Amino acid sequence: MSQAVLEWGRATKRALSDGVIAPSKLVSWSQVSSHDDRLDYARLLQKSDWTGLSSAAAAAESRESKLVAEMSTQQRRLARRMEVLLGPPSEVHEALGGLQGRPDWADIRKAALDELSRRGGDEQAMAWLAQNLDAGIDFLKAMVAPLKDSAGQLDDLATIHLRVLSGATLARLVAAFNVAAAAGKGPRIDPMDACAAAEGEVQRIFTRLWQACAARKPRSAARAAKELSALGQPAQPVLQNLLLAAAEQASRQSSVARAGVQIRIGDCLRALLTAVCIGRWVSWTLLRHDPYMGSNRVFGRAEDLPAFAPLAAPTVLDLDEVARDPASYDGQVVTIQGVVSGAVTAVGDVSTAQLRGTTGSIAVRTDYVRLDEAGVCDGACVRATGTVHLQGGDVSLTVGYDDLDQASASSFHGWLRGQTGQIFRAVPHDLLLSTSWQPGFDGAGNQLRYGIWFT
Repeated sequence: MSQAVLEWGRATKRALSDGVIAPSKLVSWSQVSSHDDRLDYARLLQKSDWTGLSSAAAAAESRESKLVAEMSTQQRRLARRMEVLLGPPSEVHEALGGLQGRPDWADIRKAALDELSRRGGDEQAMAWLAQNLDAGIDFLKAMVAPLKDSAGQLDDLATIHLRVLSGATLARLVAAFNVAAAAGKGPRIDPMDACAAAEGEVQRIFTRLWQACAARKPRSAARAAKELSALGQPAQPVLQNLLLAAAEQASRQSSVARAGVQIRIGDCLRALLTAVCIGRWVSWTLLRHDPYMGSNRVFGRAEDLPAFAPLAAPTVLDLDEVARDPASYDGQVVTIQGVVSGAVTAVGDVSTAQLRGTTGSIAVRTDYVRLDEAGVCDGACVRATGTVHLQGGDVSLTVGYDDLDQASASSFHGWLRGQTGQIFRAVPHDLLLSTSWQPGFDGAGNQLRYGIWFT
C-alpha cells in the first residue's frame, strides 16, 4: 500500500467526522414555526392589522434567513469534503482499483494497518480503515455515503425553511400594499412604466443566471441568483413602484376598462415573487456537490433548455360576446376577463364567482379548490382560462390548470418554477387565473389566510 493511499485515508477519515452534522443541529433546524406563522398571518389579516402583519413578517424573514445561512455554511463544508472524496489523487484510484483481486490482498491490508500504526495512527482510524478497505474501490463510495445522507437531510430542511421564508416575504408585501392603499394619496406611479421596469429587471437578471449556469460558471451563477433574491428587499425601487402602482389602482373603482392594467400589475408582483424564490432556491442548490444533484443538475438543465419559452399571449375574448352567444363557445377553451361581482360561493366541491363584463356576466367555477384562495374576491379584476359549459340556459367557465410538466420541458425558467413549487406558487394549485391585488382581509392576502402559498 503506497504512502499516498494511507495519507489520503487518514485525511478522509477526519473529513468524514468533521462533515457529518451533529444530531443536535438537525433537531434545532427541524424546529420550524411555520404553523405558528400561518396562524399569526390569518389572525392579523382578520383584524386588518397591517402594522402587526408587517412586524410578524419581518421577524419571520429575519429568523428564517439566519437559519438558511447557518445551513448554507454546513452544506458548503459538506460539498468541499465530497469534492475531495469524489476526486482522489489518481495514484490512490489506481492503488484501490485492483486490490481485492490480488492474491496477496490480506498481506497488503495487514501491512497498511501496521504502517498506519507505526506512523502514529489512532485506534479509531485503524478500525475505520480495517472495516472499509476490504471493499476495495467501494471504499470511496462508503466514505461519501454519510456525507450524502447529511446533504440530503439539509436539502429537506432547507425546503421547509425556504417555504416559510417565502410566506414571510409575501406577508411583508401584502402588508406594505395595504398600508399604501389605506394611505390614499401617494406619488403618482405610471402602472405601465412600473410593470415594464419590473419585467425588464427580472428578465435581465434571470438571463444572466441562465447564461452562467449553461456555461457552468458557479460563481457567476451564484451572483446572479443572489441578485434575483435581492429583488424582494424592501428598498428595491422596482418592487416599491409596483406596490405603489397596485395601491393607486386599488383606490379607484374597479372597471372592465381598467381590468387589463390591474391584472398586469398583479401578474408582475407574482412574477417578481417567483423570481425571488427561484434566486433563493438556486443559491441553496448550487452548494450541493453531487454528480446527479445540486449544481450539476441545474447546469445540465440550463445547457439543454432556452432561458424562456416563446410567450404566446392568450387571446382574450369579449366576455359580453360569450355571454350573449354561449352556444357558439360551448365546450371550447377560451380566455375571458372582467370584474368579480359579489362574494365567492362554495357549494359542496364547487366554488363559483360571477365575472361581469360591460353588459353580461359569466359564472367562473373550480372543482375541489376554492377560487378565493387565488385572490378572487368581490371587486377583483380577473382573467380566467377554461372550458365554457352551457347547461339549461346557464353559462359557466370551468377554470383549467397550468401544465407545469410542459413548462418544465420548454424552458429553464419553467423548469425552475417546477422545482420551486414546494417553496412558492404564484397561483395556488396552478390555476389558469390572473387577478388584481385587492386590499383588505379578503384579497391579496388570501394565500396567507389559507396558508397555501406553496400548493
